Amino acid sequence: MSTIVITGIRSRLAQLVAGVLRAQSDVHIIGVDREPPSISLDIEFRSLEMRGTHILDLLQETGAQTVIHLAQLGEEQALIGREVAVSGNVMTTIELLGACVTAKIRRVVLRDSTFVYGARYDQPMFLNEATPLQVTGRLSPLKDYVEIARFVADFSVKHPDISIVTLRCAGLVGKGVSSPLMRYLTQPNPRVMFGFDPIIQVLHHDDAAIALALAAVTDEDCGVLNIAADMPLTLAHAIRLTGRQPIPLLSPAFDAARVLGGNVSFAVGELPFDPLFLRYPCTVDTSKVRAILNFTPQYDSYVALRELASVGNTSQQSLSQEQLTTSG
Repeated sequence: MSTIVITGIRSRLAQLVAGVLRAQSDVHIIGVDREPPSISLDIEFRSLEMRGTHILDLLQETGAQTVIHLAQLGEEQALIGREVAVSGNVMTTIELLGACVTAKIRRVVLRDSTFVYGARYDQPMFLNEATPLQVTGRLSPLKDYVEIARFVADFSVKHPDISIVTLRCAGLVGKGVSSPLMRYLTQPNPRVMFGFDPIIQVLHHDDAAIALALAAVTDEDCGVLNIAADMPLTLAHAIRLTGRQPIPLLSPAFDAARVLGGNVSFAVGELPFDPLFLRYPCTVDTSKVRAILNFTPQYDSYVALRELASVGNTSQQSLSQEQLTTSG
């Protein structure tokens, strides 16, 4: 039986991943966080700090083979201070990877964002995983993802015995989950930039959970994998699918928000990402994840966004034995 450690188990995404993996009889799951999750997950829970030697002690004690790292600050909660973010995201990831070397962990799965490619006027559509990363704006966790990605690239060269899988996810949407894109889309009237309507991609949180679980159990050499729902669409269309109406504002209002590096609520409302993403597209090619993990999202963009306007339950998705078999 293999042991998988999931960090940040209080987060909705981590709980969904645990739910997917729990269906597999040959997997023992250990959820890690400062406090136990608010719902029963029927997995082993360990309360500990991610910094220092605590995580190393756990990995060595349990003999874990795989770590899924989902303890990111600034994703499911609102924006946080830069100093706290660097400590909680960048340094924690660096220390975790160091602990994985000592504990002889075989595979580490990291979450990333497609927003690390940035948004520019000359950017082509459907970027692949080799596209250079862009530090756009000063907001966390996006800047942290870029720093972590650059560290991981160097780390992987020095430690080829550890397989690191980075799932670069489009903005997560779905009932019961919080993300920067969700906080933007679920405002009463999200602001858009007058004269611009970029193509965007989203990803349903159930699909993200399945992909993360697949990445943890496959034997394939994955590296970085872009993942997004099928059927990209314009930003205005996406907003309307949620049952809301976009409000166009002239670009100077957003320019002020970009200079200030935060949420200028009196003018642009909730804007938890750089305003350039309201002007230019940032779309990715997902052919690699389909080929390596044999993964196809169950929710296209239209279905995922319509869910935000409807009343209903979002069920956790199970990872089928067929998917596990074909992914390995």
